[in-house]
Amino acid sequence: MADVAILETRERVLAGILLTGAAYLLFSTQDASIKLLVAGMSVWQILFFRSITILTACAAIGGRHLYAETARSPIVWPMLLRSVFTLAAWLCYYNAARSLQLAELTIVYYAAPIIVTVLSVVMLGEKVPMLRWLAVAIGSPASLSPVTLPISGCPCRCCWCWPPLSCGASPSCCCARQHLPSAR
Repeated sequence: MADVAILETRERVLAGILLTGAAYLLFSTQDASIKLLVAGMSVWQILFFRSITILTACAAIGGRHLYAETARSPIVWPMLLRSVFTLAAWLCYYNAARSLQLAELTIVYYAAPIIVTVLSVVMLGEKVPMLRWLAVAIGSPASLSPVTLPISGCPCRCCWCWPPLSCGASPSCCCARQHLPSAR
């Protein structure tokens, strides 16, 4: 009996890993397609078709009664508020996709654990134990890794900066000593 339970647990864990891998593949594909789409379409058009697709899928899966149940839900207003935040977030993200390379967009996106941890304290009043802060601190260097950003005034326009640290004021430039007047 114990062997069956272990096997079921292993299968569930494997299924979870495979589903997570598929999700990240789909998220990455979505990010790459957004990068392509924002070059030729407005962000509003992209969001409109994305929303229509989601509503159609919800209707196909949940049926027409899903819309009626949602409208009668006691949490309609909080859901609408969350939808406004989600819309604003996707507007920012899709517009950022026009200006950043996909790798840069992804690196900035991975700063989310820092933001979520801070907001959990500020907005929700959660108490974050020191061990979790340490985990965020250890896991966050990926979002602080060097990003290739064009720096105005730099002739090569492909310098390595530390955006969270430099704030554009004094970039850590690979050629700063050679080309930037302020570095001499």
